[in-house]
Amino acid sequence: MISFSAIIFDMDGTLVDTFNHMEYAYAEALKTFGKQDMSNVEFRSFYERNLKTVEYLEHFGIDPANLDDFRKKRDEIYIDVVKTKVEWIYGARELLENFRGKVPLAIATGAQRSYIEAIHGRLGLLEFIPTIVCSDDEGYKRKPDPSTLLKAAHLLDVNPESALYVGDQLTDVQAAKMANMKSCLLTNPAFPIVEEVISDFVVGSLEEMQRKVLAED
Repeated sequence: MISFSAIIFDMDGTLVDTFNHMEYAYAEALKTFGKQDMSNVEFRSFYERNLKTVEYLEHFGIDPANLDDFRKKRDEIYIDVVKTKVEWIYGARELLENFRGKVPLAIATGAQRSYIEAIHGRLGLLEFIPTIVCSDDEGYKRKPDPSTLLKAAHLLDVNPESALYVGDQLTDVQAAKMANMKSCLLTNPAFPIVEEVISDFVVGSLEEMQRKVLAED
């Protein structure tokens, strides 16, 4: 028996595996501005620290006045590759299939709607979760601000205190706490979180979440 009124998910790194594609998009976009030297280690550090795009530009000595042009180039590259290569995080499709119709589902993400549509075009994401709150929505604020989570709960017409938020980053746990939601941290050995994280649940896979957190056999 599911003990939550709704399950709200982060998207990137939680339901879909987009990290390598975003790294590629940033690296290729940087090349158009004459920067050839972003390493995998650098990008991981930027990603884990939840840096804004302008901070990437400042790090590489690119004039912030180029922000819009950089974003446009990055997005073109990213959307193009996602349309043909993005894949589910292991166990995500099965989990969504299992819980569709059993409990309200939503996504609260910092991704752009154009990204979501590209992912849907390949994986059919919106067929499983039509309720999406993203960075294009009015009043959007980056996590750990809880506003995207609270808006998702409002759209699902559930009390945030009875909902579960699932994510893979420290900011996801922080946002859930600020929204008074239960949190589930999906860990990934490739992205160890060095800070102490106090999450209601910590799992190593979505299969483990389904079995232990949601108590579904």
